[in-house]
Amino acid sequence: MESRSVSNITVVVKRGLTRPLLTSLAAAGIVDYNIGPARIIILQEKRKGLGLVRPFMLMEEQGDILSFMVDPPQEEAALNSIIQQAELNIPGRGSVFSEQATVFASPGLFPENHLPLSTDQSIRKRSRLTGICCIVQRGQANQVARVALDTGSCVPVISFGIGTGIRDKLGLLRIAIPAEKEIIHLAVSTFDSDTVMKMMVNAGNLDRPGKGFIFTYPISRGLVDTKITHGITRHVASIEQIIATLDELKGDTGWRKRSAQTIIMQNERYLLHDLSDLTLICNEGRAQDLVKAAMRAGAGGATISRMRYQGSSDPANKSISAAREACNMAVDKSKVDSILNALEDAGAFDEKTCGRILVRPIPKAFTYTSK
Repeated sequence: MESRSVSNITVVVKRGLTRPLLTSLAAAGIVDYNIGPARIIILQEKRKGLGLVRPFMLMEEQGDILSFMVDPPQEEAALNSIIQQAELNIPGRGSVFSEQATVFASPGLFPENHLPLSTDQSIRKRSRLTGICCIVQRGQANQVARVALDTGSCVPVISFGIGTGIRDKLGLLRIAIPAEKEIIHLAVSTFDSDTVMKMMVNAGNLDRPGKGFIFTYPISRGLVDTKITHGITRHVASIEQIIATLDELKGDTGWRKRSAQTIIMQNERYLLHDLSDLTLICNEGRAQDLVKAAMRAGAGGATISRMRYQGSSDPANKSISAAREACNMAVDKSKVDSILNALEDAGAFDEKTCGRILVRPIPKAFTYTSK
C-alpha cells in the first residue's frame, strides 16, 4: 500500500439537488466518489387556530452525503465548483466542507479526480470550523441532533450504520443494546464546538454503557447550512441571511460565541484525547472480517455503513464494486500502524476488497469506559 495527503470533501444536499450536482461534477473532472443516503432534520413552524404559533416541531427531509478526495492544491476549486453548481450560498440547500487526511490504498487502483486550479476568491468560506460525529442507538438521534438546531449551530444530517465489535465486550449487557446505529454529522463553529459537544453528551446520556460515542475532527474550510427553521416568512430577509452577512462582515463566527461555563459535561472522566479515526471503505461483504482483524490489532470496534461508489468506466477499475461499506474506527494513535498492517495482511487492499483507508485526527472524544 502507499499513502498520500489529500483533501477530503464532504457534501450534504437535499435529495432533489443530488442528480444535477453529480452531472456537473462529472463534467468538471470528479470521476471518483462515494454517496450514501441520509436524512436532514430542521425545525418547522406551524400555526394553530386564531393565528397562534405553536412550538417548533422536527421535520425530516431526504438527503445525500457525497464524499470525494482531491489533491490539496485543488481543494479551493472543488469547494467553489460545488458551491456554484448547487448554489449552496443560498441558506437551506446544503453544506460542503473539506478536511486534511491521509489515505492508504493500492497504487493505481482508483481513478484520480482532477480539477483546474482555482484563483476565484469571490466565494467566502468559513475556516474556523470543527466537525462532530456522534453515533447513537437507532431511534435516539433526533433528540441528540436537535441540540444543533436549538443552539442555531447548523442543520444536522443523520445516516444509518451497524455497530460491531464493541457490543461483544459488554457481556450480558449486549442483549439490551441493538446493533442498529444512527450517525449524526455536524459542522459547527470552532468557537462553539465544546459547548455543542457537551450538550449532545448530556442529551444522549453518553456516559452510560452502550449509549453511544461522540468525537470531533478538524475541518479546513467550508460553507455550512444554518437555515434551521422552515415556516412563515415575515420579513424581506431571513434571520439566517442576516447572521450569514454579519459573519462575513466580522470575518468569522467568534462574535456569536456562546459561553460553555454553564454547561457541565456528565462524567468528564470519560473524555478522551488524541485518538485517530480510521475509515476503511471496501467492497460490500468484506467489512466484518476486516473489522475482526483490526480488533485483534487493538481497535475497539467499528460502525459499518453502506454507500454507493461511482468511478470511471476504465476496465482497470472493474474490481471496485458499486456497493461499498464504510467502517469507522476510533483508535489510539499509538496503534494506528499496527492496525494498518493487520488490515493489509487481512487483504484490505487486494482485488477482492479494493479497500481505501482514510486516517484523520480526533482531538477529543467521549464515551463510557469501564476503567
